[in-house]
Amino acid sequence: MPKVKSRSIRLSVALSFACLAALILLVWNYRTEAGHILSEARAHAQWEAQRATGQIDSSLQKMVPPNQALANRLGSGRWTGPQIEQLLEQTMSENPFLFGVGVAFRPFAFDSRQRLFAPYFRRSGLTYLDYDYTERDFYMLPMESGGPVWQEPHYGQASQARIANYTAPFYITDSATGERRPAGVIFTTLTLEDYRELIGSLDLGKTGYGFILSHQGKVIAHPRRDYLGRQLTEIARQRDDAALAELARKAVLGESGAVEHTDSISGRSSWIFFQPIPTAGWTMGAVFFHQEMAREMADLKVRKVLIVAMTMALLLSLGAVDYSRRQGRVEPRLWRLAFLSAAVLLIGVAALIFMTIAEPDKSGQDIITPLTGPSARERFFEQIEATHYEPDEAPLYIPTGVFVQSLRFSSPTDVTLTGKIWQKCTRGSQDADCGFVMPENVSGTISEIYRRQQGEIEVVGWYFEATLRQSFNYTRYPFDRKHVWIRLRHSEMDRNAVLVPDLESYQLPNPLSLPGMESELVVPGWAIEESYFGVRSHGYNTDFGIGGPEQGHRPELYFNMILRRKPLGVLITHFIPLTVVAALLFGMMKSVSGREGDDGMDFSFSGILAQVSGLFFVVILSHIQLQQDVAGGLVYVGYFYFLMYLMILCTAVDAYLVATNSRLFLVRYRNNLLPKVLYWPFIAGAAFLVTLAIFSPSAGPR
Repeated sequence: MPKVKSRSIRLSVALSFACLAALILLVWNYRTEAGHILSEARAHAQWEAQRATGQIDSSLQKMVPPNQALANRLGSGRWTGPQIEQLLEQTMSENPFLFGVGVAFRPFAFDSRQRLFAPYFRRSGLTYLDYDYTERDFYMLPMESGGPVWQEPHYGQASQARIANYTAPFYITDSATGERRPAGVIFTTLTLEDYRELIGSLDLGKTGYGFILSHQGKVIAHPRRDYLGRQLTEIARQRDDAALAELARKAVLGESGAVEHTDSISGRSSWIFFQPIPTAGWTMGAVFFHQEMAREMADLKVRKVLIVAMTMALLLSLGAVDYSRRQGRVEPRLWRLAFLSAAVLLIGVAALIFMTIAEPDKSGQDIITPLTGPSARERFFEQIEATHYEPDEAPLYIPTGVFVQSLRFSSPTDVTLTGKIWQKCTRGSQDADCGFVMPENVSGTISEIYRRQQGEIEVVGWYFEATLRQSFNYTRYPFDRKHVWIRLRHSEMDRNAVLVPDLESYQLPNPLSLPGMESELVVPGWAIEESYFGVRSHGYNTDFGIGGPEQGHRPELYFNMILRRKPLGVLITHFIPLTVVAALLFGMMKSVSGREGDDGMDFSFSGILAQVSGLFFVVILSHIQLQQDVAGGLVYVGYFYFLMYLMILCTAVDAYLVATNSRLFLVRYRNNLLPKVLYWPFIAGAAFLVTLAIFSPSAGPR
């Protein structure tokens, strides 16, 4: 016997060392690969930031040639007022990206009888600066420095908008002396909204966004309109954000770098890369969220599962070593090993569930193309025109916005929403009449609440209350996510019109900032993770009586919402009762003994049978309620009901075998010890296998 015990100890120790070595290798491999992914993600983000800075720099450089060309023409001779006005109008027509272009002459330089002359041609037409501009920075700074100046953002009195100018002096040669003297300044203008749109056109991934700071740290461009023109230090102080304040300080000094930051808009961790824009001397910032990196890290989930499994194997082998080394009675050692095994298996269950909850959701992204920024939307335009339309039949795009004010799940397959939908249509265009339908709406009301004219654009808004029927995946209930969408298409299928997201109407179209969702929206039992627009082409097997096969195959607009269930309520409703039932069954099994009075308990088969029958009806009623909640089908928590059915049956069979004095070793060994010792490890092991099957990387859609 000592020799057998010694061999058992050596085998257990060898197994423990093997598991430890394998675990170290797996952890090292995972950390190496994760570090490589993190390094690549950071390098890619930094490269994207540099590329974005180059794009912005190139865009700003476009403001310089019109200014220089105008300076050269004005410096080549004497010009009359109408001729200058014509030059400005021509410059605007040749450079439609500009908001305005103007010239401000030095006092009496244009006309010895007229002190000031400053025509300014903007998008809305010609105007004149009717104030003493010689005391304004856009005039004083370039005249004093003798060179061009990129002006700080300010409210332009003539522009009637917040602007940032590129302004440079121009010179006229004195006909008497031949001396070139400064005659005034030429200024080309973009509004802060223009800069904001410029930033929005950058491709910074699904969730990233950019911003621009001036020399003095003022926000020139940012997705949030309320930040425009404000000092970044002021915003940082208001939000008690030390990282943002440090970024502002470095930006003013013209430095470049990166900071780790918790984004104030979405509450998510991010990197902010910043560097100077060479042309203007401003600072470009690009925000990239760690969650984008987490999407790449999700591919390492198989290795994380192996690490969990190997950790469990190591702990179990250490338990075997402990069992082999201990002296004394067998029963206490077996109970110790059983409870250790059950605890290790349950830790494995918790680890698998935690990994699933922590990983980002990709629901629907395989069939619905996300449109999270202007650049993605432009690529979508090009794609659908090439795929669905002839070159001479380009569709009319109707910007459409959605704002959800309430959301509730009225049944396992129905979601009821209320909110507002609006569209922007060109006035007088019969092919672009506003209108939409929700193909999945089974009940509800849609009523027009406003109609506004904005130049050539007509904005129409509706209030909606709709119950949408959709198919949800409950496989991982209660650790599941729901992909809810509002599907929209134009109300008249014979109109050559495509609904597209009105991204400009949102403060920030970043999915993590939940655009289109009421900020105080409460969905009991759920947390909203993302919202974003997307598009999907639908193929129909009919032309709806209109004729033409193309009528049944058009892209449709989706407003997507990703919600994660808060599992606490389900844990209280289902798991706690099941745990209590399991504990009661264990108590019954503990009382089952071949000798009367063993363990201080009296055993009666008829009594056990009556008790397990009562528990069976309790469990099955709860199970029926669960199936109604999830519209049938097998779900994660449902497997535990089947496990309880099995344990109820096993308890009854064990009592019967003991009562009939069965000669089976399982019940004969040490007076029915093995069924009792194996009870909790069996339940924990079954729970681990079910969890592994449901939450493994290859277990299906999230």
